[in-house]
Amino acid sequence: PAYRGASPIAEAIKNGDAVTGVTVMVMDAAMDHGPVLAKTAVPIAPEDTTETLSAKLAAAGAQRFGDTLHAYLSGALAAEPQGHAQATFCKLIKKEDGLVDPQSQTAAEIERRIRAYVPWPLVSASLNGKLAKLLAARLGPATDRPPGTPWLAQGRLFLACAAGTALELVSVRPEGGKTMDGAAF
Repeated sequence: PAYRGASPIAEAIKNGDAVTGVTVMVMDAAMDHGPVLAKTAVPIAPEDTTETLSAKLAAAGAQRFGDTLHAYLSGALAAEPQGHAQATFCKLIKKEDGLVDPQSQTAAEIERRIRAYVPWPLVSASLNGKLAKLLAARLGPATDRPPGTPWLAQGRLFLACAAGTALELVSVRPEGGKTMDGAAF
């Protein structure tokens, strides 16, 4: 596995990877370290969240596991060492990791983080001085508005982000409120 540790699925989405996968390995004492029996690549769709990608990966792993285990136990498949030099470690996600800052982060970085942190911890940002959960978003048009500035255009809510980028806020939950579309917010 390229990502070892507590949050490999969220990390792949957050980093903008186009593909991830599942690995069947022989366990050893170190985390995600043992020799590899089989790998299956799984594309990451532009709309995938940690929740949806987890389901895809679970299905891919379940499909691959039975035949791989049978081949290994029968001696028809040998385990191969991993490329440990390419591995990175993913930390345990904390609630505060969901805080984003459109003044220092681009729209693409925030959009990927939103998808990476569904279903937990979700992403929060300060909008007009109030904290709101950003539940779904799309990349918006380039803008010269100051980062952190929200605006409405054609019935859609946008948020200016770093480097002249913008995010369309599709689904938002104000602090203490109910989930609503961006325009209603």
